[in-house]
Amino acid sequence: MRSMLLASAALIALTSAAIANEAGPSNAAAGNEAYVEQIGTGNINKQDQAGNAGGLSWSKNYQNGDGNSADVTQNGRTEGRISQWGDGNDARQEQTGTGNVRKSAKTEQRGDDNRGLQDQHGGGMSAKIDQRGAENVAEQRQTASNSGNHARLEAITLQTGEHNDAYITQVSYGAFAKQDQLGSDNTASIGQTGDTSSSRQGNPSRAEQTQYGTGNEALLTQHSVGARSTAEQGQYGNFNELEAVQTGTSNELTQIQVGNYNFAMIGQDGASNNAMQLQFGASHHAEAHQSGTGNYSFQEQSGAGNRSIATQTGMSNFSTITQK
Repeated sequence: MRSMLLASAALIALTSAAIANEAGPSNAAAGNEAYVEQIGTGNINKQDQAGNAGGLSWSKNYQNGDGNSADVTQNGRTEGRISQWGDGNDARQEQTGTGNVRKSAKTEQRGDDNRGLQDQHGGGMSAKIDQRGAENVAEQRQTASNSGNHARLEAITLQTGEHNDAYITQVSYGAFAKQDQLGSDNTASIGQTGDTSSSRQGNPSRAEQTQYGTGNEALLTQHSVGARSTAEQGQYGNFNELEAVQTGTSNELTQIQVGNYNFAMIGQDGASNNAMQLQFGASHHAEAHQSGTGNYSFQEQSGAGNRSIATQTGMSNFSTITQK
């Protein structure tokens, strides 16, 4: 009888880890820990954990198959990991908390037509999405509270494949965003906005976007993100397109394109801005618009069929254009 009961229990455990599984651990105390592994298709995993600054809410999810879904919600000092292998998977992580309580989220997806969303609120946030495949979408949103100068915001997106989309949105000062795409026909967008009520207004923000391939598009926007903020974009391929918009003070921006049919534009509004655009190839079009004081614009294009436009309004502006 005892052996029959053990065999039945083992069969139930194996069945729950196969096709069309559902796992939903829910914890409401500090120091939570959850681990879920699912193999098959159509799996669903939902986790809801609530902790505080004194305890770590830790979650790890592994899914192997197609059409899987992982949804994790954490509060307090949190750390979440989602790994999905297959096509048509959906990964969502939401982390909330106040002050400088550390929050870390990472999503790793291998396959096509996957979706990764990470949403963080509070301070001391770190997020990363790594996708390899085609037709994938990665979106990361970070919003910091007025939590002092020790709060950290960092978001990184890595995509390898074609027809992928990557979006990062950050609301805070002193934020760092980086997106790297390797492939063709990809789209990357970074938006950084400073919170005027935050005590971190003097902290600089930085944004970087790099694309390797053909037919890629990149957009970068910074609005009131603090002093000494910088932005850099680089594309290496053919018929690429770059745009960047900055409003505020002490901003810097650098755009580099190597290839053909490229278009680059920089718009800056404020004081002490620095803009530089370098394009190497043919049929380039570069524009730089600046308004304010202490602005500097430099554009260099090498090849044939290039066109450059630079407009400056204010005092102490300096512009240099070199076309060959």
